[in-house]
Amino acid sequence: MGERRQSLADLQRADRLGLTEDEDLERVANVHELLLLNAAADFDKAFKLVQKLSSTGCTSQILIEGAGLTALRMTILPKDLQMKGRTLFWALVERSVMRRLTIRPSQNTQFSGLIEQYPNEPQLHYLYACFLLKDNPDEALSQLHAELVISKTHVPAMTLIALEYLRRGQAAEALSYAERAVAIANRSAQCNLHWANA
Repeated sequence: MGERRQSLADLQRADRLGLTEDEDLERVANVHELLLLNAAADFDKAFKLVQKLSSTGCTSQILIEGAGLTALRMTILPKDLQMKGRTLFWALVERSVMRRLTIRPSQNTQFSGLIEQYPNEPQLHYLYACFLLKDNPDEALSQLHAELVISKTHVPAMTLIALEYLRRGQAAEALSYAERAVAIANRSAQCNLHWANA
């Protein structure tokens, strides 16, 4: 019926209550919850569900597509992915999602090639930075700044930049990005609250 908000609320309530002892039914419900969380832009919760479902050995096509949408922070359902976006989408899935959203150092070259092919695609620089942060923080920081050129209000990128500057002992720089992230997040929360009460 297209009532996504109500569907998500119902699935989350069922999950809290203890949906069922049928593991297959629970997985199906969790996959649909994941898709609806993406559509609602709740990517943190969606990512947790990706991790949960991956740990059960679930490798269904719809989970892989949902995980790809989570990785790219796309607020659509798999059926809404336009054909022109499928090349990038499946290239990303091949490089990361099917490996449970992790990339080994030997795969960085493949991912950087994807960045070169789609330099202005929102979310790609941020995603690459997440993979680089532990082993190559300087390049990760560069990728996070590149993401902000494309997506000026990208709160997760600002947050990671602030944390990295803090780790380096550069408190003033960290504070600047942290304050920007909080201001944008607060505005977004206020808009969502206003919309919900309208």
